[in-house]
Amino acid sequence: GALNTVQITGPGDVVITGGFADYNVAQTYGGTTTIDGGGLGAEVTTIPALVTGVGGGGSVAFEDVGNVTHTGVLAGSLFVYKTQLGVLTLGGNNPYTGGTLLSTGTGGLAISSDTAIGTGPLTLFDPTNTLEASGSRTLANVLSFNSGATFQGAGDFNFTDATAKVLNG
Repeated sequence: GALNTVQITGPGDVVITGGFADYNVAQTYGGTTTIDGGGLGAEVTTIPALVTGVGGGGSVAFEDVGNVTHTGVLAGSLFVYKTQLGVLTLGGNNPYTGGTLLSTGTGGLAISSDTAIGTGPLTLFDPTNTLEASGSRTLANVLSFNSGATFQGAGDFNFTDATAKVLNG
């Protein structure tokens, strides 16, 4: 459900199982956030610093409108996607395995480190999606353009996955 006020506080951990939690405001607990068969939707300012997928894994939905940068860590069996218009910048070390998706009309993804988007596939679903490299990025992710996309900026991409890159649509 949606958390529109601070409802989770203290030193404990939060485990999301089988449902979807929507953090509309930052929750002030000090423990870890684990997703096992559920999902977390939030804006960058309300996503906990470390989110880990275990067991059945789960998803993290970035719900920001506009350009934002995520500085926390996404780990384990997570699927990461963006739901609103704007550019999401991911950097740092995010060892998640479920993949990254920009769906219809969600804008862009800027990648500022080689380990920013985990090891799963990178899918851009719409010709309005943009992909930007901050510097020269080398990624092992499988790349999928379901309806095209635009590369922008001055950075370079090197996709080391041997799978053929096919532009569908």
